Amino acid sequence: MVTAKRFAVGLALALLLLLVSPFILLWGIYRFVLHLCVVIFWLRRGKRILFVYSDSPNWKEYIEGNILPRIVDQAVVLNWSERSRWERGSSLAAFCFRAYSHGSDFNPMAVVFRPSQRRQSFDSFVHSVTTSTVAPKP
Repeated sequence: MVTAKRFAVGLALALLLLLVSPFILLWGIYRFVLHLCVVIFWLRRGKRILFVYSDSPNWKEYIEGNILPRIVDQAVVLNWSERSRWERGSSLAAFCFRAYSHGSDFNPMAVVFRPSQRRQSFDSFVHSVTTSTVAPKP
């Protein structure tokens, strides 16, 4: 009785894995191709940061006065408050934002890309300001 139950559970898990694995594979291929596009179109031009912020009164003035001037040469900037404009098109920045943002609590957000598959994503405003977004190019 116990072995039959274990067999049934094992079989169910194997079938589930068989059904889910194509989606996992496609997601991995999508992320790889997305990163390859970032390397080809952004990193070669010196753009290594995707920075997303909004017009929130909590940080708009500070970001536009202190952060953006420091990173503008090496960043692709999206304004979440203007997403109706950039979501219509299929821009690389919008695709990267959708792939690397985690949930709805992301704003402001910085993603630092490197030529390898490794990337750093900073969802915390304080952490992104004090570390990677203002760092000089390597």
